[in-house]
Amino acid sequence: MNIDQARKHIVILNGGSGCIIQPMTNEYLYVLTAKHNIVNNNNQITSLVRFSANDAGSKIDIPTDGFIEGEHYFIHPDKDVAIIKIPPIAGFDGAYRFDNINEEKNDYNLLGYPEIRRKNQPNDFEWYRQDPGIQILDARGNGMYEAQIPGNIPLNEVRGNSGGAILKIIGDKIYLAGIQNRMAEEEEQLGRVHFNPITSFDEIVALYPQHLKPILPCYLASFSFLTDDAFN
Repeated sequence: MNIDQARKHIVILNGGSGCIIQPMTNEYLYVLTAKHNIVNNNNQITSLVRFSANDAGSKIDIPTDGFIEGEHYFIHPDKDVAIIKIPPIAGFDGAYRFDNINEEKNDYNLLGYPEIRRKNQPNDFEWYRQDPGIQILDARGNGMYEAQIPGNIPLNEVRGNSGGAILKIIGDKIYLAGIQNRMAEEEEQLGRVHFNPITSFDEIVALYPQHLKPILPCYLASFSFLTDDAFN
């Protein structure tokens, strides 16, 4: 897995972005996103789109007709995060959570679909944007963190990236640190953004244990694949 292959995990959700990750089950996948992408769209999911990592123009709609809050998507009561359950898709088991953000602060990437590209690019495969060299700075209020995007990019270049993934590649695997929510301050123009770490999404899982599995590798649900070796 490399950073180019991480592209398939990034989705367009209503007017923002999101990231696909597999929880501790084979029955469904999660899209982790910013809550305001749903709330600002009359609390509905009207558009959810993913792209193939390799084939230009391979836009794939994820059906969301009839999605109900509390059954298909789950909103945090206090934080700007949400989880959407979608049907299982092969090939999304190479992404894992990353919690060591207080010690490992460098070499992250911000991946998403900013609004400025969706407006100005007629080819939808060009909407995707990768910002490398993201640095995590420090913890902020309500469980969020502040991060720095190189180049002091302004608000209009980030708008629509809400729900985009902050992740890094370690070895051959994707490690997701969190979901970008907003610019730190609109007037600063310093490329500072706020994001929610994976632990914020754990709080949603804890609120709906009958509907949601933990954001952990699927293989941890069962060690039956070790049976033969264990008996040997």
